[in-house]
Amino acid sequence: MINNRICEIANRIISKHKSRDPFEIAKGMGIKIIYFDRKTKLLGMYHVIERNRFIFLNPYIDEYTKKMVMAHELGHDTL
Repeated sequence: MINNRICEIANRIISKHKSRDPFEIAKGMGIKIIYFDRKTKLLGMYHVIERNRFIFLNPYIDEYTKKMVMAHELGHDTL
C-alpha cells in the first residue's frame, strides 16, 4: 500500500518535470545542489535553511551513485 503511494508520487513528479534525471528534477523544484568541499564518507544529505532547500552531495562518488543519492535526497523533500 505504501509502496504504491510512493510510486504514484514519483510518477507524478516525473510527469511534471518531464524527466527521470534527479538533477533536472531538483533544479525544477528549486532545490539547490551544493558539493562538499572535502572528502568525506557522507554521500549526501538534505537540509532546509531559512526556507531554502538544499541537497549536499559528495563530488568524489561515481556518477551512478550520485544519481541514486540525489533520488534518495529528493525523497526527503517530497515524502
